[in-house]
Amino acid sequence: MSGSSSGPIDLRGALVDGFASAAEQHGEATADGDHERANKAFRTLSRLALQIEGRRSETVAIVDELYLRPHPSVRSWAAVLGLSVSPSKAIEVLQDVANEYRGLVGFGAEMLIAEYNAGRFKKPW
Repeated sequence: MSGSSSGPIDLRGALVDGFASAAEQHGEATADGDHERANKAFRTLSRLALQIEGRRSETVAIVDELYLRPHPSVRSWAAVLGLSVSPSKAIEVLQDVANEYRGLVGFGAEMLIAEYNAGRFKKPW
């Protein structure tokens, strides 16, 4: 969301909306088998994730806001951020996604949980 000339720019809102949009695009492109679009969305996700992580005092609140989005790819990607700041909540969200969705999204959530529990999880950015 860009602010008007009379008000400040809502950077936090822009980060949340941009991350959610990129996560949705990534999920849809992956499901469609469009690797070029998925890779482009991943680059955007990575850039925004680093910016969100850089806002240390707001990271948990931003991740919590992303968890409320209905799209499973948004919730899953938010959980990737959440594993380093609030792992129990991130695992809970991933478990919900795995239980609610089959296919790549559910499988991806299951694999993230397994890799985290095995101590092999590494942020992709």
